[in-house]
Amino acid sequence: MKINLKNLIIMLIQKIQIFIIMTSQQMREMIVSQFTINAISKGNQ
Repeated sequence: MKINLKNLIIMLIQKIQIFIIMTSQQMREMIVSQFTINAISKGNQ
């Protein structure tokens, strides 16, 4: 059974890109929520 190396690499790159996009969105949401929490706690003081 011969696996096409080029297709395998393309598939791997696409999976990595999806992973990076997902993690960067989570990072942005975490940073935004952290800023929001900080702003609220500063406003309450």
